[in-house]
Amino acid sequence: MCKKDLDNDLYELKKSLENNPSNPDEIHKNMAIIYLEKGMEKEATGEFQEVIRLRPEDPQPYEYLGKLSVKRDKPLNAIRWFTCAGDLYLKKNEINEAIRIYKYILELDSHNKEAGEKLEGIYRNY
Repeated sequence: MCKKDLDNDLYELKKSLENNPSNPDEIHKNMAIIYLEKGMEKEATGEFQEVIRLRPEDPQPYEYLGKLSVKRDKPLNAIRWFTCAGDLYLKKNEINEAIRIYKYILELDSHNKEAGEKLEGIYRNY
């Protein structure tokens, strides 16, 4: 998308948030994604944190925050965010997503005992 389209989309989302906030979590998530596309990571982070505040059971914003932490070279923060995402995927019985996340944590830290144990539990029970 071109910058002008992203700016317009962002404007429309902000306007809908003010006028009819029936799904504020989705609006904030979409705003965060647009901020990411625009390279505005700080703003995206704030929007993803707002999504977590509004809908803490959604694993996606945790995953996005994990990716942002990796990009910022903050692996410990990334592992925390990814662990939350993996746990929520597991709780929602989205096993393949949980496996993907826990494997990624092990790529970041091959000695991460918690991710290894969770993967073992998944493989044992499913």
